[in-house]
Amino acid sequence: MVVMEQAICLDSDVLVHFLRNNQEVQQQIMKLEEHSDLCTTDINISELYYGAIMRSSKEVIRLERLLGRLHILPLTSNSARMTGSIRAGLANKCWTLDFRDIMIAAIAIENNCKVFTLKKSHFERIPDLELI
Repeated sequence: MVVMEQAICLDSDVLVHFLRNNQEVQQQIMKLEEHSDLCTTDINISELYYGAIMRSSKEVIRLERLLGRLHILPLTSNSARMTGSIRAGLANKCWTLDFRDIMIAAIAIENNCKVFTLKKSHFERIPDLELI
């Protein structure tokens, strides 16, 4: 487990907007960076590399530079078990959510991180997950 004072896990959508020079997102991230450790997950990296590779080699280089500034949180056996538990809990309520989002949430919960996402509806039904 990564121990940080105040950790913010940046979701893929936020990082994509940052890379595409969205001024509002860039300012929000810079403000968060003043008082928080910023991180993302292995799952987000997978999503981001797919998008960057599909666009251009320059996008891959920009992504690698950005990722060098962040802590990378792995999917552990504990967060994998938590993923299964969260998924089962949602299924019991007849709620569906993208499997990758559940993994990201489980990793964030395991590491006591808040998640900064622009798609709050994707995450708001997950218990014990704090969103920005």
